Amino acid sequence: MLEALGTTAEKVASALRAKGIQGVANTVRDLNPIVRYVRGELHETQAVHLIGDVLTIQFADGRQQQVAIPPAVRDFLHAFNSGEYADLHLPTQG
Repeated sequence: MLEALGTTAEKVASALRAKGIQGVANTVRDLNPIVRYVRGELHETQAVHLIGDVLTIQFADGRQQQVAIPPAVRDFLHAFNSGEYADLHLPTQG
């Protein structure tokens, strides 16, 4: 599923844009744009978090799966967390 986002950080950003997914930089749970993407694709999840390069999915039936994120997703997150892809950042409350 994560490979479907693309083979470069730019393609990952474009795929998230196309799905209307935004997020908050430096987050590991529901505000992370990759976690939001996964939760939108897998509706039977109980919890999803992304720590380092490992995505952990807790399914509603109790199963848990850990997967390494692909390099393009890692590169996207590094750029996103550094402030790039401003249009994919959720507006701040203020």
